[in-house]
Amino acid sequence: MDLINEVLNIAVPPFTFLSFCLLLPPFQFLKFCLSILNSFFSEDVTGKVVIITGASSGIGEYARRGAYVVVAARRQNSLREVANRCLELGSPDSLAITADVSVIDDCKRIVDSTITHFGRLDHLVSNAGITSISMLEDYDDITITRSVMASKAAMLALYETLRVELGADILITLATPGIIESEMMKGKHLAREGERHVTESTWYKVFRWCRAFWPELIEWVFWVFYLPRFGDSPTASLSKRLMDLPGLRALVYPSSVYSPGVKTK
Repeated sequence: MDLINEVLNIAVPPFTFLSFCLLLPPFQFLKFCLSILNSFFSEDVTGKVVIITGASSGIGEYARRGAYVVVAARRQNSLREVANRCLELGSPDSLAITADVSVIDDCKRIVDSTITHFGRLDHLVSNAGITSISMLEDYDDITITRSVMASKAAMLALYETLRVELGADILITLATPGIIESEMMKGKHLAREGERHVTESTWYKVFRWCRAFWPELIEWVFWVFYLPRFGDSPTASLSKRLMDLPGLRALVYPSSVYSPGVKTK
């Protein structure tokens, strides 16, 4: 395993750098051209049904473009005001559903109520989230922050994974609009910087470059190597088939982590 890491440390960084120099500029130019084209031919959401969770404040663009808007949040009074505001902005119809997206039954009720009322669902805007503005030393029990940490992790880890798995069947967009008028702006924010102490192979650091400058490449690699075709067994993925090549499993997985038996401890 050490030999493999040494080879990768020598080969991967220069290969990645050359690939960036040769392929990234034309790829980014293509993306720029497509973004310009999409700005002129954006999706027409008129008459489409949209669910927006966490919709107690700061929502209105779909309503202005003539979509049927379903707003879902925990506070009923604020929710009704938002639903009425959607009608004023141009939505043909608006449905307010009092629900907590941390409760599975409430999530099902949101979708079922939407289908019952409108007969369809086109867009889902998962806007609900929570935050905690406090110092770590203020917590007597750190486990109470689990929901906060899960909310933050889901925004990237979950949805990035879903985009790779679902492909073109369901379009997933992660949007960080920056500073907008919402309740997130009513609290205090802390910004402190500490040192990072993580040991990793040199060749693995190039994935940071890919994530920053070429995230589509990371998604493509995961799609090719780790995802089987629809309906196939999970063991049919390319990575699993490569591991079945004679001698490769023993080379990649050292004896310290690989055992033919089932681990019980």
